[in-house]
Amino acid sequence: MTDAGWIQITHQQWVKQLVELTEIPTTWPIPMEGESIGYILDLTNSTFKFIDSNGNPLSMAAIIKNKCVDGWGDGSGGTKEAGPVVFPLAKIKTQ
Repeated sequence: MTDAGWIQITHQQWVKQLVELTEIPTTWPIPMEGESIGYILDLTNSTFKFIDSNGNPLSMAAIIKNKCVDGWGDGSGGTKEAGPVVFPLAKIKTQ
């Protein structure tokens, strides 16, 4: 942690708070403006099988989307339609 109270997650990513989880939440909280949260997800004791139907390991994104209702389909809130494009964010597609 730095003197300013920020926690470095990666070379370019910093957060103000870390939350430890042992289960994947079905929905994720949205931090208040100016706040940021990083999650430590420890699935050591999980009974979930982390492999696909072909026996290949699942990515962390696939594991989280499997449990999280916010990650169903291609769009937001479970829709099967593609999410909107956010122009102020350099035309990044959202989920």
